[in-house]
Amino acid sequence: MRTLLMMAGGTGGHVFPALAVAQVLRERGIEVVWLGTRRGFEAHSVPEAGFDMEWISIRGLRGKGWWGWWVAPLRLTVALVQSVMVILRRRPDALLGMGGFVAGPGGLAAWLLRKPLLIHEANAVAGFTNRWLALVAQRVMTGFPHSVGIDPKRGIYIGNPLRADIVAMDRRNNTEPDSKAPLNLLVVGGSQGARVFNNIVPLALAALAIEQRPSVRHQCGRGNREAASLAYRDAGINGVAPSEFIDDMAKAYAWADVVLCRAGAMTVAELSAMGVTALLVPYPHAISGHQTANARFLSEHQAGVLLPESELTPQCLAEWLGKFHARRDLLAGFGQRALSLSRPQATAEVAQICMERMCA
Repeated sequence: MRTLLMMAGGTGGHVFPALAVAQVLRERGIEVVWLGTRRGFEAHSVPEAGFDMEWISIRGLRGKGWWGWWVAPLRLTVALVQSVMVILRRRPDALLGMGGFVAGPGGLAAWLLRKPLLIHEANAVAGFTNRWLALVAQRVMTGFPHSVGIDPKRGIYIGNPLRADIVAMDRRNNTEPDSKAPLNLLVVGGSQGARVFNNIVPLALAALAIEQRPSVRHQCGRGNREAASLAYRDAGINGVAPSEFIDDMAKAYAWADVVLCRAGAMTVAELSAMGVTALLVPYPHAISGHQTANARFLSEHQAGVLLPESELTPQCLAEWLGKFHARRDLLAGFGQRALSLSRPQATAEVAQICMERMCA
């Protein structure tokens, strides 16, 4: 049986797409082993999906101060040695890096041991690790047509792998809804958007005439439900019950007419696949401004609205919601153009490229 060592971790934005690829490979008879850390999102989600884990010790350097940079060489050396030992023990036919700190030492170990290395860069601006790994990888796949930091001659535009539930969901037909019905607004805050959305959305709804106010589903982020609920009550908005986490995002996207969210690569890919209109507020502290670049991909095609956080006020949000309420044709047009940019076969294509490399 062929074996692939998957390197992805840290956040759901790295792990979910990698899991989607891993599940396709498993269905095709490939053994997938996961390289990760005990601190990241992968520590629980990957074993729950039935994949074997191999652990290394690595963490990010940004925001750790002088001490973090002082001990970085030692930590990287330890992680590199651990990665080499995993490769020697597991003997994978190829390695696939899909983001997160583990891809650095894992990718370097693959290069040292002359193992086939493939990487997938999810964002429109490549991260530091992938910029370097792209120089030695046998295959470089990208989630956007032009990823800054990746040589266009080496990068293959695939799109971002999607979870099976997103791919399986019926695509939105984008017919114009009844103009008298309230819009359905999905607010996805999460860890990097909870507070700003929790504060602004209730005030924006309060600024709208009652007949213009949308129905709202609000993911407010872990530990923020009480504060978000209080913000709605203080604004005089009833009928909204914020939740810390939405289990079935595919159904939530299908329900929504408009989504207010950040602009992570996975989010942008899912919005496009579902053909839903989005108000994209990039996380302002994202490394290299990659979320702004991700959002710009949709906004430049009139497939989404880019709203810098510095410009996101209750009045600004209310104006957009009021415009979409009155102009359902405008709303439908954004969704149709988003759908036209989707790459629903990205998961299968990444898996196929991996298989071709393993069998070469």
